[in-house]
Amino acid sequence: MKRVAVFFADFWHDFDRVHNNFVALLARRFEVVHAATAGEADVIFESHFPRRVARRAHDDATDVALADAGGRTPIRIFVSGERFNLPVGRHHAVISNNLLATPNHFRYPVWMLSFPLAPSPQSAEIRRFGCAITYEMVQRSISPETRPKFACAVFHNPSHFRYEAVRQLCAHGRVDLYGNPAGRPVVGKGRILSEYRLNLCPENAVLPGYVSEKIVEARAAGCIPLWWGDPSYRVDFHERAVVNLYEFDFDVTRALAEVDFRELSQTPLLRASPDDINARCESFLHRIVSNPPDERFLESVAATSSICAAGDAHPDRQASPCP
Repeated sequence: MKRVAVFFADFWHDFDRVHNNFVALLARRFEVVHAATAGEADVIFESHFPRRVARRAHDDATDVALADAGGRTPIRIFVSGERFNLPVGRHHAVISNNLLATPNHFRYPVWMLSFPLAPSPQSAEIRRFGCAITYEMVQRSISPETRPKFACAVFHNPSHFRYEAVRQLCAHGRVDLYGNPAGRPVVGKGRILSEYRLNLCPENAVLPGYVSEKIVEARAAGCIPLWWGDPSYRVDFHERAVVNLYEFDFDVTRALAEVDFRELSQTPLLRASPDDINARCESFLHRIVSNPPDERFLESVAATSSICAAGDAHPDRQASPCP
């Protein structure tokens, strides 16, 4: 089994660089070890969180030094679960939320991180929800009508857009707010959601392919998700398992009146199992690491002229974050 040294650069602060899905998938085909520095790595996974701009010059210099010394330039794979523009011309491959059909791009939506392949008590996803989420938890029928409480929302981004949704929902019952802006920090989100029938969980933005963990966590806890996001969520989820307020012109009263909640409660959430998506990602990573593309991600002008990057929206959809 070929030995591959990996390094993770500029990921979010609580990202587990040892126990994560990308290492677990590589380990199915390679002997994976963790490099102490980028210069010692065979594969560099890079994201866009702290110090990204400051690191760029250093990383480019590392590439040049390796090449001059006769070494093999590391394989660079950019990873993004957020709504930012993707880099062009610097990486062999990109893994993101985007709906791009290019050979060196793989769509791995951020909600997939809620299904850890290497569960660890230190996992940010497990700490946030309170336990590991399974495929069976989101595919089962739920019985929200038996819950003692009406609705809740967990907000970390105190947008007035979110509070407008709360205001509308309050016309139908009590809505409890959680999160730092409400002065009620959340530990073990799944336990809190398990008391409620509805979970109001809007995304930060409406962009094609952008779906975070919010829907998955609501359904795993047995809640009906009142979501707001791009209609392309149907790529991942059954439309009858989610209430998308975007498709009701953000009219909560209309959504509650028109949705068949009995059908929604009985409809499985996911169209494909996480195992299927991981199997395809495993094959993608094996191909990129074993035979790196000659051309970097969207390096040619012809490729970039025909698609939208992560921050570019469909002209009919709202692309900006919640105001």
